[in-house]
Amino acid sequence: MKSLTVAVESVAQMWDDMQALLVEHWNEIAHNKEAIPLAPDRSRYESMEANGRLLAIACREDGKIIGYSVFCVLYHMHYMTSLVGVNDVLFVSKEFRKTRAGLMLKRESEKRLKELGAVQIVWRIKPENDWSKILTHDGYEVLETAFSKLL
Repeated sequence: MKSLTVAVESVAQMWDDMQALLVEHWNEIAHNKEAIPLAPDRSRYESMEANGRLLAIACREDGKIIGYSVFCVLYHMHYMTSLVGVNDVLFVSKEFRKTRAGLMLKRESEKRLKELGAVQIVWRIKPENDWSKILTHDGYEVLETAFSKLL
């Protein structure tokens, strides 16, 4: 029997393992791929992590990474005493979406952000991968809608 685990990991621990998932994620949800190529900035992720401003969580099945959730952990610019976790990326490989993987990542994210002292968690939802029903069921509310235009 295979087992799913979720754990906080460093960027260095996850980076090589998650490259294939990053491409799968990008291929599935990225808009304007011709104009905006996939080019994650490892040094910036590591710098944020070194400054306590990044939370990375991996979901693995028997050691193989199958999903991840990464947060920017920042004091809000409008409310400087409020630490907020803003999701940078969340992804679960398609073959694992009907397992507990996504729920495990969500719960671990909430737990770890609360331990860090965050007062709010913000998830961004892509239209191609809408899981807002799960979030609203768990007490989340819609704060805003974002729009994008290629210049």
